[in-house]
Amino acid sequence: AWAYELTPEGIRKDSAGIVIDPGPDPEPGDVGAPKLDKNCPSIAVLPFDDMSEHGDQGYFCEGIAEEILNSLCKVANLRVASRVTAFRFGSKQADVGEIGRRLNVQTVLEGSVRKSGEQLRITAQLVTTADGYHLWSRQYDRRLEDIFEIQEEIADSIASALAVTLKRKSDESRHQADPKAYDFFLRGQSYFARHSLETNVYARQMFSKALEVDPEFGRAWAGLAYTYALDFLYYDTSNVNRDEALRTSHKALKLAPDLAEAHIAAGIAHCMVQQYKEADADFEKAIELDPENYDAWYFYGRSKVHEGDLEHALRLFSRAAKVRPEDFQRVFLQSQLYHSHGDEKKDLESALKGM
Repeated sequence: AWAYELTPEGIRKDSAGIVIDPGPDPEPGDVGAPKLDKNCPSIAVLPFDDMSEHGDQGYFCEGIAEEILNSLCKVANLRVASRVTAFRFGSKQADVGEIGRRLNVQTVLEGSVRKSGEQLRITAQLVTTADGYHLWSRQYDRRLEDIFEIQEEIADSIASALAVTLKRKSDESRHQADPKAYDFFLRGQSYFARHSLETNVYARQMFSKALEVDPEFGRAWAGLAYTYALDFLYYDTSNVNRDEALRTSHKALKLAPDLAEAHIAAGIAHCMVQQYKEADADFEKAIELDPENYDAWYFYGRSKVHEGDLEHALRLFSRAAKVRPEDFQRVFLQSQLYHSHGDEKKDLESALKGM
């Protein structure tokens, strides 16, 4: 479908199997960071520090921070730095002034988590990058079962401190996962984010354990579907991976029809079996549910490439770039698509943006 295939290890030339090293990761921020608009509040959410006795709760700390970040992304008049750029800065010894300059944000949310059995102590503080002044801070001493309530309280408090409105859908019918299942889910997310064959296996095990505890956990079904799709796309185009991606994504849709990730997983699965109309419908629904979801735009673009609609794919990759300007994957794919169209000028311009 294209000359070069993005894999977790780099860019692979399909015909010769040559791996091209994309080079070192770009510096945090800088690349594609929007200019600071003083009239539009902005924030970077850093991964929370792990203060647990054994220092083995990093996945849980990142998961909490990411959940809060996702809630804040739903605020129309708040600009939120992407997870990819913000999480490059650990909150330990973080220079908020430097973060403000690099990411062009006015505020930073940082915090820490101490988890011992079923007990949680979460500390969070909102700091201005201009002078290091604390706009808001709070400590929560709760049980693990209260984690969802704590995340919502922090997001609401930040929205109030920044004088913005956090619009949250009425989720009376939304399934609230078992806390133990949620813990396994966060472990799975942490493994999956590393995008390697080995960590994908670990992620699948964690999502499966989450579902053993709570079989109605739609997000875990979507995560499981992602692991089969990743296997199929990058490592093993077996019927097992194809069929399991379809089965698990269907289950995710049934249990969580209002979850963007469930529709993205279904879209990828339908693309795998060349059911492009169904894939289009899934991706469009995901975008309707969460317009700022990078994966929805990016994988929709990849689906269009597989379908042969390169012009539509370019438009989708351009939209993905607005959601996550610093991401290199869509840059290389855009460059290859422009090259396929014979537009050498845009090919070069697109490639230079990724450097």
